[in-house]
Amino acid sequence: MTRVLGMTAMFLALAAAGCTAGFFLVGAQMHDTGAPAGAGAIFTIATCESLTGAAPVAGPAGIQYYLDLAGAQPSLYELDAAGNGARIVNHWVDAEGDHFFTYVKTAGAWHYVIPKDAAQPAVRFAYEANGAWNTVDEGGVIKPTGNPSWKCPLAKK
Repeated sequence: MTRVLGMTAMFLALAAAGCTAGFFLVGAQMHDTGAPAGAGAIFTIATCESLTGAAPVAGPAGIQYYLDLAGAQPSLYELDAAGNGARIVNHWVDAEGDHFFTYVKTAGAWHYVIPKDAAQPAVRFAYEANGAWNTVDEGGVIKPTGNPSWKCPLAKK
């Protein structure tokens, strides 16, 4: 469960072990050059609510999420205090807002929803490795199917 709630530490450990991002990460790239200059919003996660009946848990400590919709490719960065982590580029827009989705093969998945209406809360859904989810490719965009295990509100900084 903790592994699915915070992906940055797992990414960094795998990179240190010599794994390439394409080996384990789908829909995102490793990122180690700090926070993006064009971030339009910065978010954190305080707690995550279980959608399967487990007790709430703390969000990933020390992690910030940077939304960059102004760059050449819309991106959502998940970065630790040193500016290391992931740049999520698997993106689509619908009536609800901007969506980003990434997953680690055999580990878990993360779906971020940033509503068009800024008054509505942004959220990250986490899917556990053994959960009831899968993916579908819709025109080159990978989207989740099934049920997430966790719902984590993204709070603007």
